Amino acid sequence: MKDVSLNDGRTVLFVSHNMAAVNKLCNKGLLMSKGEIEHYGKTANIVERYLVKQNEESFYINNSESDEICIKSVKLKKNIQSSEMSDNTFSHNESIIVAIDIINSHKQNTFTVGLALLDMYKEKLFTTHFEITSANSNNIKFECAIPGDILNEGKYSFDVAIFQKGIAVNEYLSDICPFNIYDTGSEMFYQVGEKIGPFRVKCKWSLYV
Repeated sequence: MKDVSLNDGRTVLFVSHNMAAVNKLCNKGLLMSKGEIEHYGKTANIVERYLVKQNEESFYINNSESDEICIKSVKLKKNIQSSEMSDNTFSHNESIIVAIDIINSHKQNTFTVGLALLDMYKEKLFTTHFEITSANSNNIKFECAIPGDILNEGKYSFDVAIFQKGIAVNEYLSDICPFNIYDTGSEMFYQVGEKIGPFRVKCKWSLYV
């Protein structure tokens, strides 16, 4: 594409959420939201504005007061040592740390935290649970690590819930913490943009001749 632009003297319109590709291929950028132009200018400035806008929506914060057990915050990080800022862009081989902060005012001893991964169509791809049987604190922090190199490039989000198995659902948050996975050069890179499914499963192949 860059060769066509430089050698043939033509203007090429490149539309992408892949900021690495945008930075590499474009000298001007256009940021759009809901069909409207928000900003136009140098690529570096537009990419920075895009990332700031994405980060504004990439975490969940509950600022209300409650006497019940509730989810205070949900943030995404690239690793345990990450800063408090929530991440929302990950390469295909990076782990995703889901940090969940729960307020447990009445020190409810037994409950379960559930986490479901959603695809861009809001279909559940998998669900994982963590059961607490001896909660003795008003504030409980969890981290769930999703290993790298299992998700293909795409847009994802989460459902997060607190519940008592077979009794009641204390809280259910739907479609929060949107994030993007980008393939930065795996063996599947040549199929980016095609419908190949969300998972990259390491299967064992054998050849018999």
